[in-house]
Amino acid sequence: MQKEDFRCLWWWSAGFGLFGAALLLERIGSLMKTTMPKIEPYVARGLPVPTAIDWHHPFSRALSALGDSYGRFSLLWWALLLASPFLLFRALQPERSFFKSGQPADGSSPLQRPLDLATALRVLFLSVVSLWLVGAWWWAYHAGDLAPVVARVIRRPLSSGEEAWLGGVYFWLRSVTQREELVAFLWLVMCGLILFVLWQGGWQPLRLLSAAARGTAVGLLGAVVLFPLCPAGHRIVQTILQSIGSTGEKLWHVWALGWLVVGAVGFMALGVTTCLLARPSWAQQQRGRLLPLSAGTLLLLALLQGGYYTQVARQRWGIGKDFHAAVFGASKPSSRQSQGRTLILMGRRYGIGYSPLVTITGVEANRQTRERVWQYLRERNFRSYHTEAAFMHLYDCAALDWDPVASLEVAFANAQHCPSQRPIFVELLVSKLSACPITPETRRFLDKLADARFFQHPHPNSRRNVGDLYWKFGDRKKAEEWFRRVPVGPRELQHIKKDPLLLTNGVVTGSIFLNGKPAAGLRVGVVPWGNRFELLGARLPFAQRFIVKGVTTDAQGRFRLDRLPAAIYALVVAAPSKDIPPRVNAVRVTNLPGIIDLGRTKPSRDVGRIEIEVDKNAPTTPPPPPPTGDSRGVIET
Repeated sequence: MQKEDFRCLWWWSAGFGLFGAALLLERIGSLMKTTMPKIEPYVARGLPVPTAIDWHHPFSRALSALGDSYGRFSLLWWALLLASPFLLFRALQPERSFFKSGQPADGSSPLQRPLDLATALRVLFLSVVSLWLVGAWWWAYHAGDLAPVVARVIRRPLSSGEEAWLGGVYFWLRSVTQREELVAFLWLVMCGLILFVLWQGGWQPLRLLSAAARGTAVGLLGAVVLFPLCPAGHRIVQTILQSIGSTGEKLWHVWALGWLVVGAVGFMALGVTTCLLARPSWAQQQRGRLLPLSAGTLLLLALLQGGYYTQVARQRWGIGKDFHAAVFGASKPSSRQSQGRTLILMGRRYGIGYSPLVTITGVEANRQTRERVWQYLRERNFRSYHTEAAFMHLYDCAALDWDPVASLEVAFANAQHCPSQRPIFVELLVSKLSACPITPETRRFLDKLADARFFQHPHPNSRRNVGDLYWKFGDRKKAEEWFRRVPVGPRELQHIKKDPLLLTNGVVTGSIFLNGKPAAGLRVGVVPWGNRFELLGARLPFAQRFIVKGVTTDAQGRFRLDRLPAAIYALVVAAPSKDIPPRVNAVRVTNLPGIIDLGRTKPSRDVGRIEIEVDKNAPTTPPPPPPTGDSRGVIET
């Protein structure tokens, strides 16, 4: 190999490495936009912002700016992707068919040789086909229905024949994309094979076979660095980032820098390998040193990517597994289906609700599954593809147990370790603090909400909410301190100082009798009057988060609910559905408690003896609902 050829090889390979880095930067911007944690959704809703996602490192800000500008460079990325086959094989400088017919590949500068127009057109055609297939895969994977989109484009309704043809194309693409990882990999291999055959002059069988073998090798090696840029690879990388979540900006920095460096090195090695395989005489002159080094680099990257995906992404983060398989493995949480729970809501009238004892994840809600999910999260430092599903299971378990402390613990752990872009758990934390018993355990979470180590409060509504919560908990000093940060005017603050604090130790007592006998072991709780209808009918366990507090009746059927904040409540009683069927016509309640209004003037309330009569032989068909629109399943009394 001449010195000029060697310099040309490295210049083209380095240029292709920079070209690959540009492609990867655009993909990083896309991934940042969809997966990087942001504080804007929290601020927009007037919520506290978890400190875990308040990143101030300059590199974090650069990544965020890259994600925000993703749309501006999307067209540039597609243009670069369109040009990638041409740029790569322009670097090949093949011995035949790239230059004008009959002009040998002499020692003159490659830049001085005229380009064959026919070959350039072939490159452009193959680039367009490649881009179309990538777009087709992407569209088929993400599009819900092609017909409305096409109808809007052509500005007329589609005929039945056109809809049938379009539907056939759509379902064919969907069937192909069911195995899109394999399809994308095979297409990259075919790109190398076809391009090498196109570039090979003549139709001698041995030369074509050699070109096909070298092209297949380039396609296999090219899949290492090109696969993350196709829709299937992009989806896998995005899933990995979702598993990382917002557990710390250092991990995000390592991932972004690592992917960029490894990708650029891979593109450069791909350029070297392709050039040498396209010109076997160059590889022979190197005596087998450069080609094994570049090809070995690509194989090493392939092994690293494969090991990372199988050992870390699948085994540690649970990617490619459902929630049950990732957390519990082959074991089952329980050998039988859980019984459901019947809810009897009591106010001036009563109604029936039903809730399964299975969380939204499809796993039974019990102590064993709850402990296993906590163990799963802590073993992985809260980094998993199933982290959000795990927190949903834990919160549903706490809601079914009517345990406000457990609900606060789950919501706070999510905000502390891995808050998501959706501020759902911070909303649950604030709402549960606004309707929970006033105890030292719940006060501990209020203090954490006000602690700058865990939360920031950039929005005035967030600071006002913290002041309102301290006022609800009976801490005038803390409430005034937070009200001053809203800020509150002097007159309003003086008015607050004169107002009496709210009730913090409301008490509700009474007894439950079932078919004339004391109902021992029933769950009794209170729900805010405004949320009472959330429990009626068939409901998911999540609906029971509104229950402020619950206790179990003693042997005489008595109960006592204390440490309740000032509010208007309705009483709710829960029992297994095998004991009380979830049918309105099977249950009759007398001596209803009515509205339970607790305040300074009425700090306690004895609801007396409530009689519940159950007829398990009642018809399974419930009676028609009452005419009132918002009281479906409620019996007028």
